[in-house]
Order: sequence, then C-alpha cells, then structure tokens
Amino acid sequence: MAENHYAYAKALRDGVFDTDELPTSLAQEITNYERAVIGLSSAYNALDAHFTNEDGASDMLANIDELICGIVHEVTKLQEQNSESASCRAQSHTEYRRELAECV
Repeated sequence: MAENHYAYAKALRDGVFDTDELPTSLAQEITNYERAVIGLSSAYNALDAHFTNEDGASDMLANIDELICGIVHEVTKLQEQNSESASCRAQSHTEYRRELAECV
C-alpha cells in the first residue's frame, strides 16, 4: 500500500480533500470518499498480518490499493471540474460586468 498511501498523503497535503470552499453537495461527496479511504486503510491494516493463505491476503491488499488509488483519482477529478466551473463563472461574471459598463 506504500504507493497509494503516499498518493493519499500527497493528496491531503495538496488540499485535494479540502472541502472548505466547495458547494455543499460536492463537499459531502468528497467527505464520503475520504471516509471510504479511511475504512479501506483500516481493512488494509487488518489484512497486513500473517494469514495461512498469504496469496489470498495479498490479492485483497492489491485490490484495496487499487480502490484507494481510484478514489484519490476521482476526488482529484472532481476538484478539477469544480475549479473549471468556478473559473467559467468568474469569467462570465467579468464579461457581464464589462458589457454593463459599455452600456452606461
């Protein structure tokens, strides 16, 4: 899990899971994703012990790694889409104000 643990830690440092300035529904969705990562991390830690079927446990650990990586990717994508939308709204507002100024 080292790679995905670091991907999640990096995402936290980069503010990917920061919900302070997001619309409520998006903030809730990202919070739910973060809860899932925390739950998956707990499952990973529980499985990262000695088991009779080491191959089976290894496969499960790999699946958890993949899920965590997918969640980090999805949240990053959601944040990027939100930034693009905010940028478009700001640009539209600026253009609207410019047009208003030209009418006066």
